[in-house]
This record gives sequence, C-alpha cells and structure tokens, in this order.
Amino acid sequence: MSNEPGPISRREFIGYGLSTLLAEPLFAKNFSAPPSRTLGIVSGGVKWRRNGKERFSLAFADLDRRKVDVVDAALFAHSVNHNPFKEGLAVAIERRGRGVALVDVKRAKIVNSASSDPNRVYYGHGAFNESKNSVFVTTLVKSDQESDFNSWPVIVSELDLSTLEVLRESGPLGTIPHDIKYLSSTKNLIVPVGHGPSGKTELIFLESSSMAIKRRIVSHSPVHGALAHMSFGSHISLVCTVNRQDKDGIGSGDIHVIKDNSGEFSYIPLPEKVKSKTQNQLLSIVLSPDDRYVMATIPYNNRVVAIDLKTGELGHSYQYPLPMGLSLTMNKDFYVIAARDTPRICRR
Repeated sequence: MSNEPGPISRREFIGYGLSTLLAEPLFAKNFSAPPSRTLGIVSGGVKWRRNGKERFSLAFADLDRRKVDVVDAALFAHSVNHNPFKEGLAVAIERRGRGVALVDVKRAKIVNSASSDPNRVYYGHGAFNESKNSVFVTTLVKSDQESDFNSWPVIVSELDLSTLEVLRESGPLGTIPHDIKYLSSTKNLIVPVGHGPSGKTELIFLESSSMAIKRRIVSHSPVHGALAHMSFGSHISLVCTVNRQDKDGIGSGDIHVIKDNSGEFSYIPLPEKVKSKTQNQLLSIVLSPDDRYVMATIPYNNRVVAIDLKTGELGHSYQYPLPMGLSLTMNKDFYVIAARDTPRICRR
C-alpha cells in the first residue's frame, strides 16, 4: 500500500509545521523556482483532515527540480532538521509530543520512526554534530504535579540516528526551551531557556562530546521568557534569538544577539513603531548573508519583515498570506517563505 496520500485539497488542509517550507505543498501549480541548480531541498510537516479523520504528512520540495513529494507520517512535525554532516538525512520532530522520525530527504521517504518514553516530551527541534551518528533534541520531563508545560524541566536528549533510541541525557537546564543549535567552531550545543537557575533568560552551552555544561550566559533584557528560534550569521558568527513571550504570555519581540567568540549576549529592544507593526510576535527568523538584517515571519498580521541589527529599525516589510517558515536557499541568493497559498522563493 502506498504511503502517498494523494492530492490534498484546500478544504482538507489544517496547518503545517514551522520549520522550513511547505505550507500547502500539493498546490504544485503555484510552485515556481528560478532556473538554478543550487537551491536545495526544503521540507516540513502538514496536518490535514479527510473523511473526518485527522492525518499528518511530510512534504519535500526539490527547489531545483520544482518537484514536491508528500508522504504520510505518524507525527505532525514541528521541524524537519537536515543533517549538515550527512547529506540527505533529516530528523522530523514533534513539538510537545513524543514523535520523532528519521527521513531520507532525497528519496522523500521515512526510514524509521519512534516515540519517546511516556515521561518525556520533545520540543520540536534538533541539532547534529560531526559524529554523524546521533541527533540532539530539546526535551521536557513530564511532571505529575504540574500540568503546565512551562514548568517542566528541560533536558537535552541524544538519540541514536539509526534506532532513535536515547543514548544520553543532560540536564535539567531550566524551564521553557525551544530551539537547539550546534556551533561547529566551538563544538558546543546552544540551548536557550526562558528561565534558568538565575531566574532569567539564559543561553546554555553544552560540550557536544560530553554533554557537560560549559557556560551559561544570562540575558540583560528586562523581559525574560521563551527564547524561540535561532539563526547563525555568515561572516561574524552571530547567533540571533527572538524573545517571543514572557512568563505572563506577553510578547516582547526583542532580538537577542550573541557573539560566540566573546560570549557577549546583548539584546536589541525594538522601537515601539516597529513593535506596532510586528505585534510583538516574531516567529521564524534568518540572518541575511551580510549579517545586517534579521528577516522574520509574522503570521499574525501576514508580514515578513527585515529588521536592521544595528538600529533595531524596520528596514523592509512585505505582505504575504500567513507566512510561517523562513530559510535561505543553499546558494543564499533567495529567501524561501512558507506562505499559506504557496511556497514562495524571493530574491534577496
């Protein structure tokens, strides 16, 4: 029996993962790409309903071939994390769920899938190091005494890339996690937590080989809460994180900038006129190749914005229907935006 669901109509479509691309991926007639062979493959999770039953799929868009493949999945992937050290492999991860899957991106195929222990919940993001044999995933430890996700301890789980079984864990690191990145220059994993032992927003650096905590950097932002998605710079090795909301659920939208060589952790409070346009909610982010701008999607008011890192001012603002995922193509000549109607490829 084929694991391809067939065409998904607009009426059946519910939502999609935030990670890289594909909003409504089977509307392939709207899918267009410039004539280049160096754009790459992007992928994401899709949620839809047919005959009264909710279903999940993974979608893969080969930007060079202008071809979209969709396969059924047992999980609704928040992210599909491509392995930079093992071309063609990726790991799809649920957010606040137990599902994880190993994916062959080039063949658009799910190789293996697994579930976490009942007392563990994944938080939707993973990172790889040069070992090529494992993936590191942000994880919550469930508490019988507390029903609020934001109160559950954060750990990092290292999963075997073949079996998806847990090899090691590190933590607890704090509460309110989200993204995780690997910084190859220092061999460190970077894990932001909304509330660390200091009671403030922290960036935690783990040595990937031992999973030992190397250092903690405390944010000086007056608003402390969930640091969400991160993006690396090209030339000056910036890591940029976005403070999405504080502990009371109020969005701040401020940008945090980290210089990995000095450990400097500064934040850029956005001007009120910018916050009024962003509604204090920045979702997916990517740094421009010259490290000058942070591009961010704002699905709540259908915008993609460019924010100047030096001034915090709004550089550009673009209108797109429900933009979610955002990434650069492999050659860094184009932005890829997951908007509701179609995957969109835009020249920088």
